[in-house]
Amino acid sequence: MMIEQTSIAVQTHPSTAPASAERPTGEFRLVAIGRAFERGMTLVEIMVVMAIIAIIGTAIAFGVIPALAGSQKDAAKAQIDTISKGLDTFYVKHREMPDNLEALVEEEYLTTDQLLDPWKKPFTYEVVSARKFSLCSAGENKQPGDEDDICNAVKR
Repeated sequence: MMIEQTSIAVQTHPSTAPASAERPTGEFRLVAIGRAFERGMTLVEIMVVMAIIAIIGTAIAFGVIPALAGSQKDAAKAQIDTISKGLDTFYVKHREMPDNLEALVEEEYLTTDQLLDPWKKPFTYEVVSARKFSLCSAGENKQPGDEDDICNAVKR
């Protein structure tokens, strides 16, 4: 009868390893290094996550910016209506149109902030006749007289 001798490799955790002056074997070092890599992320993984975040952010920005531009135009139209109502109220009280929009602030029909369009530029105001006026915002490009101006129809 013949007995075979087999060897079994046992991996031990560093805290349970015998305290000896010997350095750990190569196999043990590879296992320890492998565990260290399992705990963190590689540079490639981090770069992939950052690229995905950048793509999502770009998609959101391109979706939000046009909607914001449309809402600013709507806000300018609403402000023109508000100023027009203030001008009508001024006319009813004084039987004439004011020389400038600041008169509406002095009479406390509007606030100074309401005299600025959504792009923080003042509205242009012109008295056309006794009860007619023109009220315009220079629009997104902030240059009066362009196609992007937002104006009221000349009132009365």
